[in-house]
Parts: sequence; structure tokens; C-alpha cells
Amino acid sequence: MTGSASSGHGARHRAGRVRYSALRAELAAVPPSTWAARAAEQGGEVALLGRLLWDDQELGWATERQMEWQGRPHRWQLRGVTFDEAFRRAIGGAAQILSNNGDPA
Repeated sequence: MTGSASSGHGARHRAGRVRYSALRAELAAVPPSTWAARAAEQGGEVALLGRLLWDDQELGWATERQMEWQGRPHRWQLRGVTFDEAFRRAIGGAAQILSNNGDPA
């Protein structure tokens, strides 16, 4: 690999990390009460909030999820997984919390 290709890959990797950091800040900035109110307006009891971002370095999806249940915030994240696995783990993590079986790993 030439120096320019290597530095280009490094720049993409850094850009991916910056986007992921911005994603985390964005999720943290939304008060859980905002999402709970929106869920209640539609007849729901809880809101599961999350984002997916493709990570070139990991060759997979980076995801972060959050929800509030029984007055307590819950957050979990995954990196380098397939789209299907990210979806399964989002729903599975929410089910784990709602069934009082702890937080997702």
C-alpha cells in the first residue's frame, strides 16, 4: 500500500470515529422525556431510540441504543455487526430490559 492510500484510509477511519462521536452526543442531547411523550402520543409505553452508522474500519455497523424504563436510563452499543444483528440486538436488548433481566452487554 502506498503512503497516500494508507493516509486516505486513516483519514476515513478518523472521520468515522468523529461521526460516531457526534452520533453519541446527539443521542445524549435528547431528553428521554421527549421520546417518552412521543411514544405516549401514539399509544406506546416506551421509546427505543437508536442510530446506525457504517464503519469502514470495522466493516460493519456501529450502533448505539437508549431507552428509559421505570425512571432509569439504559444505553448500549455495538460495533462491527451486520445490519440484521444490529436490529436483533436492539430488540433483544429492549426485551431484556423490559423483562427485568438486566442491561444488554
